[in-house]
Amino acid sequence: MRHPYRLGALALVAAVAVGACASETTDGASKAANTKAPATTEAPTAPPTTAARKPNYTALDYTVALTVKEKQCFGTAGCNVTVSPKLTAPAKPDQDVEITYEISGDTSGPITATLTLHPDGKYEAMETFMSTTQGVTPTAKVTAVS
Repeated sequence: MRHPYRLGALALVAAVAVGACASETTDGASKAANTKAPATTEAPTAPPTTAARKPNYTALDYTVALTVKEKQCFGTAGCNVTVSPKLTAPAKPDQDVEITYEISGDTSGPITATLTLHPDGKYEAMETFMSTTQGVTPTAKVTAVS
């Protein structure tokens, strides 16, 4: 036979325990007591497959040659030159790629420029105007790919 006061005492202990874990706010909503959830450890996620990754091409994989579009020389004063970049790429990218290159030959020092290579293999690049000394041929070197 069960004792009726034992069931009542268990209910009272349970009610006190629940009351200790939650408190009532002035607006009637219950607020959790200062408790911490157990720490969980998750296995690290695997890196994406190579099919989903962007190819890791570097500056060494691309070349930029300069085509002289316009050139006007003024004797010992030097020349005004307009050059256009011609890109050689290893493959068509899956997404736009920015290629930064440095042009040498300008009397003021190196010029940095960037072109954008699109997935269709076409690229957008600006012509560069520069001043050179007589007999200098401008050259370009790829410095960064992103």
